[in-house]
Amino acid sequence: QASQNLLFMVNNPTGHASVASAVGADRLMLGFAGAGGYRDGDLVKYVVLPGLLQPTTIGEPDGSETVRLTQARKAFRSAGFPVALNRTMDAWYRYHAAWVTPIAYAIYKARASDTFLAQEPKLLGEMLAAIRELWASLSKLGLEITPPNLRLIQKLPDRILVPIVARALSGRFADTAAYRHAEAAPAEMG
Repeated sequence: QASQNLLFMVNNPTGHASVASAVGADRLMLGFAGAGGYRDGDLVKYVVLPGLLQPTTIGEPDGSETVRLTQARKAFRSAGFPVALNRTMDAWYRYHAAWVTPIAYAIYKARASDTFLAQEPKLLGEMLAAIRELWASLSKLGLEITPPNLRLIQKLPDRILVPIVARALSGRFADTAAYRHAEAAPAEMG
């Protein structure tokens, strides 16, 4: 009750209106952590994602740049997180959900076949097609793609993008940030 600043670090693709109503729109800030991980007993194992891939993203519900937003960015940066400000967090949440959900379901499908997604170029192509289809739907709703670097997925052909995504989904980093994260969150992905 005493705090004047509440930063919600969750993906809510349905928008922030219900949260603003519950806590007060003037107190609410929106964000999403640029990290991925999973619980291992009492420990949380995670990796901080590269800023180019997904920085910790924060914004005001009305898109303004405020002193408290600048202070939050400074705090995250001092903790070692790359940070980006976003003026359209509700759109950001929707595009993010339309990106990570097909990745998670492709991971589940590959695991069901006892393989890793990075070893399944056909499945990677299907995953990219699903992402593009969802983004096209969001675009038709009048939501501009955010962050703008996601446009590469729309523009690059699969013959270039599939090997890049396969490489990104290989190794220990991807194991923590993608595979184990998706496996720990099937209800969230649903």
